[in-house]
Amino acid sequence: MKTNESASDQASDLFIDTGGNLVEVLWTSTDEIVEFAPQGGGAVRKCNRTDFERCFKPATPAAYAVAQISAEWLPRGMRVPAYSNGMRWNGWAMPFFTREAGLSLLQFMPGLSFDSNRDAFVSKDADMSDEEEVFSAVTLVIEGLPIKTYGIGAGSWCWEFAE
Repeated sequence: MKTNESASDQASDLFIDTGGNLVEVLWTSTDEIVEFAPQGGGAVRKCNRTDFERCFKPATPAAYAVAQISAEWLPRGMRVPAYSNGMRWNGWAMPFFTREAGLSLLQFMPGLSFDSNRDAFVSKDADMSDEEEVFSAVTLVIEGLPIKTYGIGAGSWCWEFAE
């Protein structure tokens, strides 16, 4: 069983350059080499820590806000409301859905279900294996209010921001 990370676990090593470009530190060696890549995916680069610290400063993700999400497997033109802070995984959106929005996906995604005992959405592979992804409730604070959400496929599925 795989369980998704909480929203607070994302982007703990996020940095920004003077042009506003976000990068994530992937690895730091004992000899002061920093390995990093653009946030959300891209070419991996290396440089020494001194140069890295001169070019990049620690950053925090943007606040979560309402976003419209779509996906190739959903009906054309369908947009699902979700919350996002703009962070990406391999270039794909990482949405957090309310329970109601998540339930609206069930009719289009036969491998997805809601398990009320676990308070989680569960996705099972079509190959009928026992492997499942569990997307437990995550509370986000939006404009000072706690909102229960579910990171359905955030960080593992190819969600897109709808235009």
